[in-house]
Amino acid sequence: MPNIDYAYQFLTLQGNTAGTNGAIQVLGSNTQLLLGNANTANALSSYITLPEGIVQNMGSCNANSTGTTITFGYPYQSNLYSTGADSNTVASTVAVTSANTTKLVITSNTTANVLVYWQAWGI
Repeated sequence: MPNIDYAYQFLTLQGNTAGTNGAIQVLGSNTQLLLGNANTANALSSYITLPEGIVQNMGSCNANSTGTTITFGYPYQSNLYSTGADSNTVASTVAVTSANTTKLVITSNTTANVLVYWQAWGI
């Protein structure tokens, strides 16, 4: 891993006119933190690109027993290694029931929608 002193890097904040998308980017590198990229009708997601090509997609969505498909804002170029989903709704169990380099499906044990927070790691 390269030895980079981030204390002397400049950060920029960029967003669209509606205020729904934004980015914090370290100038002089490809490290980014993008927030607020909606990629499905009921999901809000973002991603972080880290050194060495590691990418974390994350977000929240509503899910129920029929499942919710999330399309990643930043698809993985090689492999998806880890996924996770959690909800703080009482008596609700959620799970990632399928996943690949471009999307994942989250399912709950309830017929009513529950708020789910999810993440995925890969390269």
